[in-house]
Amino acid sequence: MLVKVKVYESGQVLRANLYFTGKKELVLRNYRASDAMALAAFYNIPILVRKSLLKEKMEA
Repeated sequence: MLVKVKVYESGQVLRANLYFTGKKELVLRNYRASDAMALAAFYNIPILVRKSLLKEKMEA
């Protein structure tokens, strides 16, 4: 069962780790973030994102 999705930045693209639990714990790493977020939204699973990804970068 999918329990959480962690989104992070890898270069200029967003990637995600999908965390599953059951008899064994399993982590799918470097999954495409858009697909991971769609799965999390469909199954009502928490999506964890760092605050730095949510803030706009200000350029002077």
